[in-house]
Amino acid sequence: MSYASPEAPSAAAHLWCSDCRAPMRDRYFALNERPICFKCRTPYARRIARTDGPGAIWRVGLQGALVALVGAIVLTGVIAVWPPARIFCLVPIGYLLGKRMMKSLEGYSNRRYQYLAVALTYLCFLVGFVVPSAMEQSAARERREENRQRMQGTVATQTDAMRQIVDGPNGPFAGSASAPRSPAPTPAEKEPR
Repeated sequence: MSYASPEAPSAAAHLWCSDCRAPMRDRYFALNERPICFKCRTPYARRIARTDGPGAIWRVGLQGALVALVGAIVLTGVIAVWPPARIFCLVPIGYLLGKRMMKSLEGYSNRRYQYLAVALTYLCFLVGFVVPSAMEQSAARERREENRQRMQGTVATQTDAMRQIVDGPNGPFAGSASAPRSPAPTPAEKEPR
């Protein structure tokens, strides 16, 4: 059996910087439980100040909103041209929005920016899906109205005919030409005896 000798070297009396691996003998800084030296602390301090400083959420939100707006326009165009292709736009839009926001934050983020990115991404998807549907519904409504105007004075449209059947002779269409009329009273029926 062998035993460790008391002259064995002990642990180093300093920490190593987690970024540049420089030895830190007298002082160090902790960033998310990682020791960093003074030289590596400066860029992190600048990033943190840009992330948590005044107006940071507005600056990052504006850049994310611009990417979301472009994504909604692209998604609307893709849906207008070929609707099944919309599935191929969703992941790239979310990825590009997140990348743009992280670039404006210089790679240092926190939860509120992640929540903002998710909210902007889903808002982009909502606008991208609703706008083509609303445009399609508006076009269909205009076509129906145009057809109704063309059919005015001719054979009743199917909807009008169904309303006339449902409403009966006392409904709003009772005075129209196709509504059944009651026979005119005879002179004998006018004066009771």
